[in-house]
Amino acid sequence: MNITTLHPLDPQDLVPMDLFIADYPLRVDVMYAGSASFCGPVYCPSARLSLHRDMAEIILVAARLLYSQIGGQLELYDGLRTTTVQRLICDTPIVKAHPHWTAEGPLRMFAPPGKGGHPRGMAIDLSIRGADGQLLDMGTAVDALPEGGADAAQNPAHREYAHLDATVRRHRGWLTGCLMGAAALLQRPLMPLQAEWWDYRFPDDVYNLYAPLADEDVPPSLRLSDLIPADQGYGELPPGHYGALAEILSQRASRYIRG
Repeated sequence: MNITTLHPLDPQDLVPMDLFIADYPLRVDVMYAGSASFCGPVYCPSARLSLHRDMAEIILVAARLLYSQIGGQLELYDGLRTTTVQRLICDTPIVKAHPHWTAEGPLRMFAPPGKGGHPRGMAIDLSIRGADGQLLDMGTAVDALPEGGADAAQNPAHREYAHLDATVRRHRGWLTGCLMGAAALLQRPLMPLQAEWWDYRFPDDVYNLYAPLADEDVPPSLRLSDLIPADQGYGELPPGHYGALAEILSQRASRYIRG
């Protein structure tokens, strides 16, 4: 029997995306920390949106591509989603009331804790603001969860839903175009999640090489809940670490898209 050994993810490779908002056309709105969350606030109020450095670089290039094409901004909602908060989401009343959302099969809307790109910082949920600063019409809200589950025939958020109007298709095309274009420039694989127009991630043969992260596995400043005391688990990184990493990624991204 072959047993795959998962590589540990180095928390030093995570970067909080709010460090880039002054220099890149993007915004950060940590959805699960606020009232926009479909299941109510689950993350702590101080939660930051962080990504693995390889995904973060794609976002930086994509943001510049989008701006050069339509003058818009990327709106980032969720990145790293630790197993700690994955469990909290699965325990909310609305998710418990819809067991098919988490059950194995074609209607599943949520991966069980530890599965998927989010608990590795290798998935991003996002949308677009137009040149006027308003969110574009994407056909559904982010995290729209149809009663019928993920099936394309019943799910307006699905990329193959048949009844989208031309404007929504164009807006979704802009989002896909800038992200996939950035991934191509960086020569990295990226996969749009079919059932959710807002979700892009590394393919499973990439993220499944790595063990998922819980809150105790990341520095206190990047934890998404208040369940782990700051003096327990992985320690805080030295002052300046995140800023130095952000500068490296910004310089790398600037090789591809300037301005």
